[in-house]
Amino acid sequence: VRGLSNKIYYNVLENNAWIGWRELPRGLTSDAPAAVVCGGKLYFVVRGFSEPNSIWYGYVNLSTMNFSGWIRIPGATLSAPDLAADSNCNLYLAVRGMSNKIWINFYNGNTWIGWRSIPGLTKDGPAIVIVNNSLHIVVRGYSSDSIYHGTMDLTSGTWQGWTKISGLTSSTPDLAADQTTDTLYLAVRGVSSRIYIRSWSNGSWNNWELIPSGATSDGPAIKVFGRELHIIVRGASSTTSIKWLGTRSLVLSNQKAES
Repeated sequence: VRGLSNKIYYNVLENNAWIGWRELPRGLTSDAPAAVVCGGKLYFVVRGFSEPNSIWYGYVNLSTMNFSGWIRIPGATLSAPDLAADSNCNLYLAVRGMSNKIWINFYNGNTWIGWRSIPGLTKDGPAIVIVNNSLHIVVRGYSSDSIYHGTMDLTSGTWQGWTKISGLTSSTPDLAADQTTDTLYLAVRGVSSRIYIRSWSNGSWNNWELIPSGATSDGPAIKVFGRELHIIVRGASSTTSIKWLGTRSLVLSNQKAES
C-alpha cells in the first residue's frame, strides 16, 4: 500500500494472520504500488513522488527480506502501474502513458526490453494478469466509465482487440487468475461504491456478483490464493479485508491500514 505519508508498505498473510507492516526503504509514491510474487521474490513497480510520473522497480527477497533498492525504468505514467508474472517469472508491466495511451513493458529477469503501445486510450491505470499464455488487460474507457477487456497472445505477441464489458466503474479495476482452471476474475467499484466481482472462462464473461456488504472509495485489489479469492478494499476510515471463499461464503474483518 501507499501509506498516509506516501511511503510504501507491505504486509504478509501467514496462516490466516497478518504479520505486520514493513516499510520499503528510500521510497515514496504518489499512487498505489503494483506488486507480484514469483520465484521467491516480491516485485514492486511504483509511480515516483519526488520526480512526478517517473517509474521505479525493485524487489524483496522473501527468504532474507532484503530489499534490492530502486531502479528507474525509462518512461512516465499518469496513474498507478500494474504487474503480472508468467510461470518463468518474466514480468509484464502495464501503464497509462502521458498521452493516455496504454503501454506494456517486459522484464526477462535481467533487463526491461522496452515499451509497446496497445491500441486504445484510458483515463486510469490498466489491470493485467496472465492466463494460459495470454496477457489479459482490463481498462476504464477514456471518455466514460465503461469497462473494456483485451488480450495479447504471449507466444506471437499478437494483439487480439478490445471487447466492451457490460457495467461501469468509477475507479481502477483489478484482475486475478485461477491458473488451475484458467479462470479470470475482475473486481470493480461500482458507481454506487459497492464492490462487484465477475469471472471469465472459456472465452466468455459470467454475470456480475455483488459483494453483499461493504463499500469502497477506490478500486478493489484481488488475488487468488488456494481456492479462495481474497479482496482488499479501501474503506471510508480504514482498510477492510474481505475473504471470499470458494463456497461463496464471506468472512469480513476490519484491518487498520498503516498510519
